[in-house]
Amino acid sequence: MPTEMQRKQPGQEQVRIIKPHKRRADRFTLLWLGFALLLLTGFQVVLDHFAIAAAERTGVMILLAPLILIAAVWQAVGLGVAGAPMLMKGINFGAIAYDAGL
Repeated sequence: MPTEMQRKQPGQEQVRIIKPHKRRADRFTLLWLGFALLLLTGFQVVLDHFAIAAAERTGVMILLAPLILIAAVWQAVGLGVAGAPMLMKGINFGAIAYDAGL
């Protein structure tokens, strides 16, 4: 029976599996947020150039807001992909992610 300390320490195998997927998800998130910022800035410049009223600008920005939510999905997918090989090996991913602060 593992002790409390042994259970809380993520093993090398778990960390080795999680790290590349987490790094990949972080990279995609940064790229996506950069793309979303450029897209929102581009729309703002175009709307300023054509002197579009504030009401229409608000509508456009609300339609573009889900781009930010997609960044959260990238993170979830990255950790979900990391969970697949761990499940196949019988490793409890949820407890390790919680203990490691991921």
